[in-house]
Amino acid sequence: MTEIKFRPKAQILIQLGDQLIKNEGIALLELIKNSYDADATECEVNLSYLDSEMLGEIVVEDNGAGMSFETIRDVWMQPGNTHKKKQVDEEKKTKLGRLPIGEKGIGRFGIHKLGKEIEIITRSKGNLEVYFKIDWSKFDSNQFLDEIPITIEEREPQKFINSTGTRIQIRNIEQWNKRKFRETYRQIVSLNSPFESQESFKVNIKSTHDDWLEGMLNFGQIKQFALYRSTAKFKDGNIEDFKYEFLPYDNMSVKSRRIEKDIIPLNFFSDSKRKDPAKFFQDKSKNYMEQYGINDFSIELYVFDKSSDVTRFIMEDKKSFKDYLTENGGIRIFRDNMRVLDYGEKGNDWLNLDSKRVNNPASSLSNNIILGAISLKRNESRGLVEKANREGFIDNQSYEVFVNIIEKYLFEFTRERNIDKDRLRQSLKEDNKDLVDIIDDVGKEIKSLNVETKLKKQISNKLNRVKSEYKFIKETYVKTSSATSSYAIVIHEMEKIVKELSVISWNSEEIQRIDQLTHRLRDVIEGYTSILRNRRKSNYSVIEIINNALFNVEFRLEAHEISLDELYKDKNYKVLCDKGLIVSAIMNIIDNSIYWTHKSGKKQKKILIDTVLTEKDRVELIIADNGVGFQGNPEDMIRPFVGEKQGGLGLGLNIVNEIMNSQKGQLLFPENKDLDLPKEYQSGATIILSLPLSEG
Repeated sequence: MTEIKFRPKAQILIQLGDQLIKNEGIALLELIKNSYDADATECEVNLSYLDSEMLGEIVVEDNGAGMSFETIRDVWMQPGNTHKKKQVDEEKKTKLGRLPIGEKGIGRFGIHKLGKEIEIITRSKGNLEVYFKIDWSKFDSNQFLDEIPITIEEREPQKFINSTGTRIQIRNIEQWNKRKFRETYRQIVSLNSPFESQESFKVNIKSTHDDWLEGMLNFGQIKQFALYRSTAKFKDGNIEDFKYEFLPYDNMSVKSRRIEKDIIPLNFFSDSKRKDPAKFFQDKSKNYMEQYGINDFSIELYVFDKSSDVTRFIMEDKKSFKDYLTENGGIRIFRDNMRVLDYGEKGNDWLNLDSKRVNNPASSLSNNIILGAISLKRNESRGLVEKANREGFIDNQSYEVFVNIIEKYLFEFTRERNIDKDRLRQSLKEDNKDLVDIIDDVGKEIKSLNVETKLKKQISNKLNRVKSEYKFIKETYVKTSSATSSYAIVIHEMEKIVKELSVISWNSEEIQRIDQLTHRLRDVIEGYTSILRNRRKSNYSVIEIINNALFNVEFRLEAHEISLDELYKDKNYKVLCDKGLIVSAIMNIIDNSIYWTHKSGKKQKKILIDTVLTEKDRVELIIADNGVGFQGNPEDMIRPFVGEKQGGLGLGLNIVNEIMNSQKGQLLFPENKDLDLPKEYQSGATIILSLPLSEG
């Protein structure tokens, strides 16, 4: 019989790191956690020139207890060493009263995620300074682990002369981009709970990439916009000190509300698809700590409202506000004030909040409106065991009880929140002035701005025009049957623009934006009011109508060097219509043709206009061009705010379609192959305006 021993290949350290440390952010967090375990009060992370493989460098330095030669040899260099786990089991706290966060003894072997060359300097109290290097590329070989020695040097202190601590310098990195940097920065910042004091352990981040952080908001900037806030503690089988607050913004008319409950018994509850918690609490003579290793933790919650009715009260950048919640929303877990990943990360809906909203969207919470933190104590949460890959707790019975406790708390919170959510919605409905009143308020704000008088007058004139036309279009939409669903969409679009104006109209620095918005308002509304007004129809010559339209665009056609094939001139049909509206429709279509023939880049740009009398006594006015043709489905382009012109309103063809409907006409998109058009027009766009032939 022969005894043999495991003899791992050097690659095992690389493989361990790859499988257990999934990205650079987690690798850095492991080093920072080691600083915490070493009783450091400060840890500095320096990220320099990460977009350069040659100059890129990461340095993690702390003022902790440091390591002696013996500690490095007997602990640090031994994968899977359990000395930290032993400290936890024996409740052996550090001088600062900490229990270790790490237990597995393998997190440091993910450093190769950050770079291939590692240089470590460390010193513990009363010992020499220790210096050594690791070249991770040597481990990516076919050698055995014990065949790659690490040379460790003990020396007189050069770095930590009158102090203790550890400095890890990482070089030969892979290039980072802005996205990776921002994500890693966010993970480092999220390591500490934002709700608790950071006096005992502080992480400072320094970087040469401050420009990559532009636009990133922090918790301090966001939390002021939380409408609903709550705190609570869990102890001895009950939820204690439950506090709930509804804190509307100063410019809201609804009143705040506060609720406090000393004790909320857990009893037996379940708001999830997990096991029946009634089976959990088997021995009522024992508390939760004895049975499940869970007790004495707290929770803090900030809940927001991302609806447009609410965000209009926020003066800051609404997009950044919503983006922050999308990236950071969720409930995170901290143990001894250090983050337990992956809870609260984007995509980790560990409480199934979003799936519950499918069944009850009106009353349930969603991850992307919550910023929450659960604060555990190490010695009071031993039943919650972290997975080796640092991605949450093992799904044991203790974890199931823990989840049910949080669900009970959220049930209590959501019940109170829904009361105030309804109150808020009612107040917003009452506060929602008619748009004419809001336009008046905007006009008053603009008059008081310290800007050029001529510009203020131009904006004021546009607002007055919009106000007048809005009154007309709203009354017509409500009172007549001639208004289609398009008008409802247009009115809704106008309401959004006016509300946006109301948010910025006080700010002189936004005058250009104000001018652009009022211009857009006018453009949106004027195309429709002309259709709705009661204009007289008469018999008109199609030649006369087309000539009027071409006269109005004559200079534009010349400027763009577009030639016309005027095949309509010898066909003198008459139609019953509102001449001005049909002229407007033709001009709109020609405007599109000018744009798309220009986009085609052809030397000879051409537009064809012809008329045809059909067997059904209808006159079809054909407009074709030799541009790029329709890029999408033409029928879709008649919908409001759908268009192909970059920067356009997307209303041109919709207005033309509404004009034709009002004239008992049709807007048609024929197949070019079905028409007898010259060859050069086969690849362009063709539109037909069909009108009833005059009976006179």
